[in-house]
Amino acid sequence: MTNSSNGYQWHRPDLGSPQTSGALTVWPLPGDSRGDDYMLLATAVEKGIARVTEVGGGNVPEIEIVNDGKLPLLGVQGEEYQGAKQNRSLNISILAGPGKTRIPVTCVEQGRWDRSHGDFKPGRYESSKIRMEKAVMLSASVKKGVTGMARYIADQGRVWDAVDEVSSSHGVSSLTSALSDVYDSKHVRRVVDEIAGGIDLPPDTRGAVVAIGGHLVAADIFESSGVFATVWPRMIEGFALSAMGEKGVPPSAEAAESFVAAPCQLDWVAAPSAGLGEDVRWESKQVVATALFWEGRVLHGSVFSR
Repeated sequence: MTNSSNGYQWHRPDLGSPQTSGALTVWPLPGDSRGDDYMLLATAVEKGIARVTEVGGGNVPEIEIVNDGKLPLLGVQGEEYQGAKQNRSLNISILAGPGKTRIPVTCVEQGRWDRSHGDFKPGRYESSKIRMEKAVMLSASVKKGVTGMARYIADQGRVWDAVDEVSSSHGVSSLTSALSDVYDSKHVRRVVDEIAGGIDLPPDTRGAVVAIGGHLVAADIFESSGVFATVWPRMIEGFALSAMGEKGVPPSAEAAESFVAAPCQLDWVAAPSAGLGEDVRWESKQVVATALFWEGRVLHGSVFSR
């Protein structure tokens, strides 16, 4: 993926050899280690360089990054932040510069609204289906010309319904309807760990194309293999959760190549991100794709099957 005088272009990546664990199949996308001029948001929070907090007394579709460091911080679409008044997940991939940046989120814990848990801490990732649904919703907002933070606000009711569907499909009852309680269920935890543990990608991997059963569901590509290596152990849990109980023959490598390259044939729509850089989107009846461009580079791009 590169930025050129003709606009924001999606680069066709190479695929490595697939790995399959249960109903989950993953094709690694090889690449170099780059990106030493920014840091992952989750890493900065864990090191005490940044805080993620409520906005004022709390506002469901927004939370705030307080970046006390010198480097911009990369938050990843679908990443959950737990605590504060209720758990939230990022609607878009975002780059937050030093100081304060408000970021668009959705609630993934419907039944709690209290500040007993302090500031937010990095959690897990949404399932591929929830990430896809949010990408579709936000692409529609961008195409309609919605401006400012509002273009990145998702339909909260649809997300709550999706979380409830995940909970019920795995037989998990949560007092606060929290997505994290699904992951923490003893049975789910065991199976997710088993599926995820069967995938061991090469160290030079910077992205992955993922199929569940016989269906391609998503691809995630990062600029840096180092960033991917940090993100992947949590991201794969969302795919493993979706793969539980599924069956099917994995798609062909040719199908995976066509899937991850689909945006090459599509027109793009770009808008200012909620942080630094630009939010760029491609859409067809089959796929929706998003990417965060910054200074002519793609820090994170995703393709989702519709």
